[in-house]
Amino acid sequence: MSLPSYQKAAVIEGTELVIKKNAFIPSFEKNEVLVKVIAASVNPTDWKHIDYGSGKTQGSVSGCDYAGIIVSMGEEVEAKGDLNLGDHVYGVVHGSSLERRNNGAFAEFVAASPLVLIKAAKPLKTIAKGQENIPSGPVETFEGASTLGVALTTIAITFSYYFKFDFSKKPLEDDFLLIWGGSSSVGQIALQFAKIYGIKVIVVASAKNHHHLKSLGADHLVDYHDADAVEQIKALGKNHIKFGFDTISLPQTNQKVHSAVSENATTNSLLPFNPKDLEDYRSDVDITVTLAYLAWGKNTKVPFPWMETDENGAAVSNPGFPEACKTFFKVASKALNEGSVKHIPITVLPKGLNSLNEAFDLLRHDKISSGKLTVRIEDSA
Repeated sequence: MSLPSYQKAAVIEGTELVIKKNAFIPSFEKNEVLVKVIAASVNPTDWKHIDYGSGKTQGSVSGCDYAGIIVSMGEEVEAKGDLNLGDHVYGVVHGSSLERRNNGAFAEFVAASPLVLIKAAKPLKTIAKGQENIPSGPVETFEGASTLGVALTTIAITFSYYFKFDFSKKPLEDDFLLIWGGSSSVGQIALQFAKIYGIKVIVVASAKNHHHLKSLGADHLVDYHDADAVEQIKALGKNHIKFGFDTISLPQTNQKVHSAVSENATTNSLLPFNPKDLEDYRSDVDITVTLAYLAWGKNTKVPFPWMETDENGAAVSNPGFPEACKTFFKVASKALNEGSVKHIPITVLPKGLNSLNEAFDLLRHDKISSGKLTVRIEDSA
């Protein structure tokens, strides 16, 4: 297809997003593809880049989770032959970027890396207008597919790099994985892949979501409202909770996960924190942090002051992350295309990109539980 000179995109201005109709279409590298975005989903990191970014993200296109159709390819991708023009794909980009300001998922086009991309085995459909609330189910639509990129990339680094889960082998029979925040978008997808791996899982979430999480494979469920939640977890794990995944990543959840895991465990948080701030800090626990922005193995500039940075002010990545993503995404592609992993419940907002500021406010005020907010680009005015 011939590409237009400009695109419609949601750009950060002040404390909100403004829809620009004359935004530049992002350039793409020789190892990337250009995707026409059909649907995109909202993540907490999107509004946090505005609220906590100290103004550094002004002028950047927002959005990380996308699903769409490949319309152009870099020469390396074309030569490799794994992807073709017209393929339906979904994945993650670093929206609100300080380095590639015109590349974000809340736009008509996005430059995407095949490293963290899933090619749909069958053409994806678009949900009929008027259907706003879509339950969890197999990935058969652009809207459902658009909910997965950030979660998959986060889980790839956590499971394949930090936890060293080898999906070609069975885990130790007695080991447990603790997921705190099982109804979060990352938590629901992590639970399903943990069960594919074969490990027993203790899930912490509100009791109202226990039935759904049980259907996804949770072995044990604990209500985080319970004052004795940590004691319940310890009793269930019988000193074999070797992995703790904190998908909420607040000071209080960091503390509880650290307290609940067994000796010589590995824990993972989605936000950096100082381990010495923990009341019962234990040196035997390996405390790790996952940020999806660092999946490509390159140090990346981010606007948050609490990040570990290099001499250029870029967040520090790890050269092992790309291989971890490559390994995990092979597993993920098979599971998602077979339907053994389901997308989480979604709500499709009616005004496309024009609904994003409303969506950000819903997330800011913790009004969304167990689901994800999604927009279709074509619904934008």
